[in-house]
Amino acid sequence: MTSDSFEPRIAVREERRQANEALGRSFCKTLAELLTNSDSSGKRKLSLPQSSGLVELMLRVPKGNHLDTSAIRLQLAGKRPKRKIVIEVVTAKSHGRTPREVVVIDEAQGMSARDLKTALEDIGGDRKDLAGGMSGRNLFGRGLSDVLRAHHNAVVQTFDGSELTIARGEWSQSKTGRWTINREYQEKPQPKHFKETYLNPETSGTAARFVAGCRIGGHLENGSASATALSTRPP
Repeated sequence: MTSDSFEPRIAVREERRQANEALGRSFCKTLAELLTNSDSSGKRKLSLPQSSGLVELMLRVPKGNHLDTSAIRLQLAGKRPKRKIVIEVVTAKSHGRTPREVVVIDEAQGMSARDLKTALEDIGGDRKDLAGGMSGRNLFGRGLSDVLRAHHNAVVQTFDGSELTIARGEWSQSKTGRWTINREYQEKPQPKHFKETYLNPETSGTAARFVAGCRIGGHLENGSASATALSTRPP
């Protein structure tokens, strides 16, 4: 009797379907994934704990005492630096930009070309290695790669303070039709290298840009603003 083993591979159409099912149907889940990634990276840059400290303070309240969460939140207010995250959403044809274009920009750690490759090549993988072994807050268990695969014209721009990297993702037109990442990177970039990016050469950070798929178009068409700036604070 002869025995062997083999590894079945996922068809391209199934791979695309999985990416869409994970995040492509929900505008809120897509944004939440990028925002939590940015917020976690911002906390690591500032050497802040991932938790806000709210739960820890709640657990210190003696049993039987009134739990006033509003008062507990006030104890935390203003004790930690703000982490700035900018969200741009284009709701209509205006300012020469593509309708349904979404950009999330942070001023967190940024990534080197090597780190960005690591983040994008292991789809749905555990990326604790990029966070110094610390767990992040990927609410829906999906990564940056899943956000990019679920939508269109995906681009990631990132600067870690010494290297500027730009990566574009697309479904290959080759026979295999697989998801492909094309990278460009520049060591010790000059201000001119940032002109076509959303990044600030004065600080590290990452920008993720994509055009939302048709499944979430209704959310964008009903939007009231084309650009929103958020500064995250402890809850």
